[in-house]
Amino acid sequence: MITTLLDIDENVEEYGLNGEGVAIAIIDEGIDYELADFRHPDGSTRIAYAFDLGDDSGSNTLNNPIGRGTVYSESEINTALESQIHLSFYDSFGSSTALAGLAAGKPNESEFSQFQGLAPKATLIVVKSTFLGLPEDDSAELNNPTSLYPAIEFVILKAQELAMPAVVFVNSRRLEGPTDGKSRASELIDSYSGANRPRLVFVTSTGDSQGITNHSLGSISPGETISLQIDKRQESSLFMDLWYPNADSSGDPTPNLKVSITTPSNTNYGPYGPAVSAGSFFDDQSEPGIISLFHRSDEFDLHRANNGQKEILLLLQGASGRYSITLTLDPSAKESLPFQDTLSSNPRTGTNPSEFANFLGDGTVSDAASSANAIVVNGYANGASWTNLEDQNRADDPASGTPGNLLTNANRGQTFDQRDVVDFTVPGGGIFGPYPSTSYLSESPANLIKEGSGRYGIAQENQAAAALTTGLIALMLQIDPQLSATEAKDILRSTATIDDITDQTPAPEWGSGKLSAPAALQRTILHSQALLSPNPIGFASDAGERQIKFKTIPNLRYTLQFRELLEIGDWTDLGTETLGDGGETTFEIPEGHPAGFFRIKIR
Repeated sequence: MITTLLDIDENVEEYGLNGEGVAIAIIDEGIDYELADFRHPDGSTRIAYAFDLGDDSGSNTLNNPIGRGTVYSESEINTALESQIHLSFYDSFGSSTALAGLAAGKPNESEFSQFQGLAPKATLIVVKSTFLGLPEDDSAELNNPTSLYPAIEFVILKAQELAMPAVVFVNSRRLEGPTDGKSRASELIDSYSGANRPRLVFVTSTGDSQGITNHSLGSISPGETISLQIDKRQESSLFMDLWYPNADSSGDPTPNLKVSITTPSNTNYGPYGPAVSAGSFFDDQSEPGIISLFHRSDEFDLHRANNGQKEILLLLQGASGRYSITLTLDPSAKESLPFQDTLSSNPRTGTNPSEFANFLGDGTVSDAASSANAIVVNGYANGASWTNLEDQNRADDPASGTPGNLLTNANRGQTFDQRDVVDFTVPGGGIFGPYPSTSYLSESPANLIKEGSGRYGIAQENQAAAALTTGLIALMLQIDPQLSATEAKDILRSTATIDDITDQTPAPEWGSGKLSAPAALQRTILHSQALLSPNPIGFASDAGERQIKFKTIPNLRYTLQFRELLEIGDWTDLGTETLGDGGETTFEIPEGHPAGFFRIKIR
């Protein structure tokens, strides 16, 4: 069981942890909503809302607060289940469903109980914001860079509507965006979660870029022409996302870069740009089936970033081989312009990913991972062995990394603004989730575990680590519904462990070490015990000696709080706090403080 993998069987049983009363949102490729793993015992759905950003047929309906995509309510999903109607947010590849199962799946048959997710009674919100297509055909790929922030907006609104604490798994899959915490998606995460914003936590991984050179950076001088070299090793679409300043150091506007593309057959396209007229904010170009170029000003970039940067998003859709991307800066520029960009292959269309050949950076992370308040994880190999439906004994792929070591396909490096963002690491190999009954993955016996009778298979690696973290945080929110992302991050980081492999932590790729789920749950329980007596202590305004005495636990912080009425209003910190040392402490009620109720909060 997953609880056994994380060593929390005793915690779950002792405290009755199952995610009940907590919402888990999955932003990914959809879900097989028909599976029993995501239904109540009576057959009704556990999905409160679903949102498909690849289908705009319902964009103008009354139940759609975003004005894009199509929203499905719980009742509409139940009607579809009863009538066997196919809904558009179905996961036809299968990976997204497996990941949802790790966080929140609940098999309806005891023989499959080992595949139960961490929060089997959580309420689900599902958003289909992306789709990488199928390995033999990526033409159906849904990869609209503008889809992530409306997905996050939808989840925030629906979590508030459900009046539940919520944890959100953001799996954007493609590596693109400004990666500096300034995209619209990142700013939403940081605005609605974090310190003093309880009940909402966002989780993501660094990404799965297969260990390739996915980041380039450099600068270009006035009048200079440079050439970025890219080795395209797959026939499927390759995404290059480049960012450069909209203004120079004195605040004057910078001229647009001119862009030319040379294909492996030495066919030249461009130069494109600057913008065709003084009033034009963007210059989009297309050569069908070969390239698509989106050159946007800082006001019209595809990620609605608030970073004063222009964006060049280039899709290379032609044959594999060496491409040259030539950039030219007009001589009128007053100074050199720095640039950074990322490269994103489709991992489903080949095992030999594309790479930059020059202007190499140290690697980078997904845009969502650059959000300051997101909980960001990497995965490590756990050396699990298992037997598939073909009676083949399998173990973690050696290419994924040796047991205990970081997964080789996990992203490395910093954000564009040079921050280390990994909080901790989580097992990411040899983990099994439910596969859709009809999907690409379910048709491969090699991926299906024998004990699962064709219904459960291997989950993807770095993303699986984030899905496990999502389920664990749902249990933490069940213990303490007022937990904030900042508090959850602090608990998880402070309880992470160090071994011979991670003894140099904190380090960029490991964060604070390896997840200790039992310690995190125990710390959350201590954190939630705000009352040191059965009830808050009330004092009248004319009371003589007003003080609270209590015994502390070492290294926990105790804060005096007040509210006027016992059951109504917010608790206010009074600025009196202490760090526990195991001894007895006394808090004096401030002289002249109004009558009311006082308590001690453990942080």
